[in-house]
Amino acid sequence: MKIIEKIETHISTIEIYEDYVIKTCHTNKYAFSNNWFKHYSFLQENNPAMIEVYEVLSDQTCVMERLHVEENFEKIFVNPEDYPWFNKSLMLDVAVVTYKMWSQCLEYSKKLPGDDCFIHTDPNLFNMVWTKNKQIKLLDPDSWAYTTKMKYSEKFYMMQTQLMYNMLRFFYKENQCIDIQI
Repeated sequence: MKIIEKIETHISTIEIYEDYVIKTCHTNKYAFSNNWFKHYSFLQENNPAMIEVYEVLSDQTCVMERLHVEENFEKIFVNPEDYPWFNKSLMLDVAVVTYKMWSQCLEYSKKLPGDDCFIHTDPNLFNMVWTKNKQIKLLDPDSWAYTTKMKYSEKFYMMQTQLMYNMLRFFYKENQCIDIQI
């Protein structure tokens, strides 16, 4: 297969093909170990928002699904009115995906020995995208990693704060109050 696009940074190299993507991490020597793949695959099986990893080629390289991204949610939230398809239901789905990711990490980590945890170490709205086939997906599978004592969990709380701020902006219209009948 021919490479459609190649993106190189100091952190990783991403080769985009017609039906898949190959990602090689430069800063994490064990980003895609076989042990990592076992745990990631278990979580991925129960979470359709996680990008599908097909195969681990080495401790630093994996083959994953190719997404056709419409936009990342960090950019969408800046001016949601620029995206006519963005609505209440999608906003709430972003919250559901966020909290499912976190609760899934907590539940799974309870099964690990000692202080070990398996969590997403870089959750943020930039790494969450809306695809052209109308799915919310979490990017950067290498951000799922083993930690001890919930290291990096503060990033989830930073994402939650950013999400809640954007939800308030989305739902609150200046000087507009509504009375909800129950």
